Amino acid sequence: MTQAELTEYTWEEIRKHDKDDDCWVVLYNKVLNVSEWLSQHPGGLDPIKDMSGTDITNQFESIGHTSTALVKAKTFTIGKLKDSEIGKDKAGKVAAGPAEKVKWSETGNLREYKDGGGVIPLWQIAVGVLLVLLALYLFH
Repeated sequence: MTQAELTEYTWEEIRKHDKDDDCWVVLYNKVLNVSEWLSQHPGGLDPIKDMSGTDITNQFESIGHTSTALVKAKTFTIGKLKDSEIGKDKAGKVAAGPAEKVKWSETGNLREYKDGGGVIPLWQIAVGVLLVLLALYLFH
């Protein structure tokens, strides 16, 4: 399904899906139905359930999810945040700070930014992984 074919949702529609058996979240302006994933999430169901009906992008990035997690997350995509809703919080108010307009790459684990047009190179991800592995080896 291409970006243009995705169903558009408003925050009003998204925040209605905040139950254990009906859980939607927004990640990089995409709407994900993660209801079936809750019980399988490696970090437990609470981190996602507690944020149901909201934008989880900042938390997703701050945890340091792998590119595999991003690919897995894409499988739950059911739509996208309506363009007029980008940059607003779940209550429909303008969020603090600039809105991040992100488009998921069709190639999988890279994100292309609409405003800058850049791509996160795989070598940067590989260097990060190698640093983590080195730290684990040295401090084991």
